[in-house]
Amino acid sequence: MLTRQSARPELFDLLVGDVRIRICIADERLAAWARPALDWASQTPTGLADVHLYVASGWPFPAPPWAAVDYSDRHRVRHLTEGNLVATLDVERRVLNMYDAVARRGVFWCSDVDSLPDWEFGAPLRSLLTWALRPSQVHLVHAAGVGRADRGGVLISARGGSGKSTTTLACIAVGMATVGDDYCALHVGSTPTVHAVYGLAKVVPTSIGGTLTDLSRAHTPRDDGKVHVGLGTSMYPSLPVRAIVVPAVASRTGVLQPMRGREAFYRIAPSTMLQSELGGSALFAAMARLTEVVPAYTLEVGPDVHRVVAALDSLLS
Repeated sequence: MLTRQSARPELFDLLVGDVRIRICIADERLAAWARPALDWASQTPTGLADVHLYVASGWPFPAPPWAAVDYSDRHRVRHLTEGNLVATLDVERRVLNMYDAVARRGVFWCSDVDSLPDWEFGAPLRSLLTWALRPSQVHLVHAAGVGRADRGGVLISARGGSGKSTTTLACIAVGMATVGDDYCALHVGSTPTVHAVYGLAKVVPTSIGGTLTDLSRAHTPRDDGKVHVGLGTSMYPSLPVRAIVVPAVASRTGVLQPMRGREAFYRIAPSTMLQSELGGSALFAAMARLTEVVPAYTLEVGPDVHRVVAALDSLLS
C-alpha cells in the first residue's frame, strides 16, 4: 500500500557541530516518526547546507541490482561499504540507506513506517548521519553525555543495561545538561567534544530512571518494554569532554575508580563499534585517541542516585 506523500515536504536543518544537515521528509507519517528525536535541534533552513538528506516511504521501488550473495552482515551491501557510494538494504523490512560522499547527499527509503524497528524511532537516520559526519571527523558513538555548560561534560559509555539512562536522567533531575542518552557525536580534536544529535531517552517505566522523569508524555512502548521520553530543554548542543565514566548497575553506588587509557578503550570501544558499525577505522582511531587524552573511571550505579550525580559533578570541579 502506498503512503500518501505530503503536499509540501517538511524541510529543516540539523546542526551537529559545524556540519549543517538539511533534511527533506516527503511523507507525513515519516515526519511524525523522525520529529520527536530531532525537534529539539531543528532549525529553519538558512544559507547553504553541507549535507542534504531525503526521506521518503511507500513509493514503488525497483528491485536492487544486487544478488543475494552481495549482502553481508548488518544489511551492508558488498562493494558499497567504503568509498564514495555506500549503502545498506534491510531486505526483510525493506529499508534502504544510500549516501553519495562526493555530492554529500543521502536517501532513506522504507516501504512502510510501521515496519521500522524500535531503535530507528530513538535514533532516526543513524546510518546516513554516520556517513555524513565522517568527513568532518565527527563520529556517532554509543554513549550518553552529561555536564554543565560552564564546566564541560562527562561521556558515559557502556553496553546497554549498564545504567547510562538512569545516570543521565538523575543528572538532568538536578539541573545538569545532556547531549544525549544513547547516542552522541564525538569529535576528538585539540579539545575532545561531544555534540548532541537525538533528544530522546530510553527508560523502563518501573525502573529508578522511570521515577526521575515525566512518563505522561512518553512515546509508544517498545518491544523490550522501554519507552522513549523527550529530553527537551535539558539538551545542550555541545560539551567538551572532561572525563569518561563506565557505569555498571550494582546494589549500591560506589566510588569512582580510575582506569588506565588502554583498559578504558577495551571497555568502551566494543559497544560503540558494534552499535556504530559503519564508522570504520576512523571511528576506531578516534576512540583510541579519546582514551589516551581523557581520564577514565568506572562507577557502580546503585539506588542512591544522588551519590551518582555527586560523583560525576566532582569530575567537573
